[in-house]
Amino acid sequence: MDRIGVGIIGGGRIADVHAPGYLSSDQARIVAVCDRDPDTLARRVDEWDADRGYADFQELLADPNVDLVDILTPHHLHAPMVIAAAKSGKHISVQKPMAVTVAECDEMIKACKYAGVHLRVFENFIFYPPFVLAKQLVDQGEIGEPLSLRLKLGNMSGGWPVPLATWLWRFNPELAGPGPTVFDDGYHKFSMAVDLFGEIDSVHGWIDRSFGVADSPSMVSFTFKDHPALGYFESAVSLNAKMRSKYYSADERMEITGTRGTILMTRCTGRLLDEAPLLLVKDGRTIEFEDLRDDWLDSFTDCTHHYIDAIQNFRGPKLTGERGRHILQVAYAAYISAREGRRVDPNHVTGEELWEIRATEGEMPSPLDMPPPRPRSAPKPRPVTRPVARSAGPLERLKSKLPAKRPDRDDEDIDVFEDDDRPFEISDEGGFEDDDDHIKDFWEDSKS
Repeated sequence: MDRIGVGIIGGGRIADVHAPGYLSSDQARIVAVCDRDPDTLARRVDEWDADRGYADFQELLADPNVDLVDILTPHHLHAPMVIAAAKSGKHISVQKPMAVTVAECDEMIKACKYAGVHLRVFENFIFYPPFVLAKQLVDQGEIGEPLSLRLKLGNMSGGWPVPLATWLWRFNPELAGPGPTVFDDGYHKFSMAVDLFGEIDSVHGWIDRSFGVADSPSMVSFTFKDHPALGYFESAVSLNAKMRSKYYSADERMEITGTRGTILMTRCTGRLLDEAPLLLVKDGRTIEFEDLRDDWLDSFTDCTHHYIDAIQNFRGPKLTGERGRHILQVAYAAYISAREGRRVDPNHVTGEELWEIRATEGEMPSPLDMPPPRPRSAPKPRPVTRPVARSAGPLERLKSKLPAKRPDRDDEDIDVFEDDDRPFEISDEGGFEDDDDHIKDFWEDSKS
């Protein structure tokens, strides 16, 4: 097969780690880019040495030089874009999560099968080199029979600058699904669990809220259909804690305990601990795997190369649409369990269970509306560091709970970048400041 012509739809922040996989391949080339923002479009065409740029994704799909489209857009756009790409005869890579509902997943899978094109739901964590080695060690029996899997996510401050617009749509359930932690980022963690031990058949979730908008802290336990190990995913938001990261400020760790030992993966996106990326503890000693490719970008590059190779050699992708559908069901099962206080089989979940409540209550039920499965004691009063905003909107509530600016802070403690031609500041203390009217206007626009 000739060199694959790639068209990228969406030139936002995440494209910075998707493009290198194509740019470093001698079997593919970025020939076209699509983005609605003219400045972003021009910049990406220049950066990636693409032949053409389009403001309309339908025009990119009509380009005869495009063989594969990589869809990097908000979640609610995945289904219509995938279906349109399939009808155009293009192979497809779509960013996780696959869609907003299971019904959309079914339509996407059906369209791609009917058109005879490959559909890959992009998920990079299972290609992260330390995780790949961890799976090999498990399969080789280094820790005996696996007993439990623990996956941890901690969201902190720091990392690369992300425009406010990129964050805001993720908190709109109609655009992004029920939550940014369990539904969106949690997809990576459930994907690692499935890669290790297979299909998940039982889920129990406890999901609380942070700052009125984030579905965290959360705890999700699960079992596997064909493996006796128990799985556990936990998350928390600590915006006043800073960590080192070239990318998102996410503390991600994995622990696999077996009958003869334990495997610890100490990082992925960011780096909180000064430890080797992978540890094997057995027979009373610790083996450190220091010389591993452990940059988060490596997982994106390897995932992209794998898909290119699959297309070139007429093989199906590892990350199929059916797999993406199952992981979406696992996430939805966690929210349903958290709301109803019961164990849920994800294979019987459609996602419509939560959306039906929206029709009766007039609002998409997000984790913010889900009561905990059991009563809890009232939290201890905490000192107020900033006056509570008068508006009850989610962003105003978020701002009201972030720490106040220190009067002794130096100017160099603030990173300033532009978003919609207005200054937006992220401080080393984890707080942010922006014009209240600008935030309110954008939030209203994102709902329309």
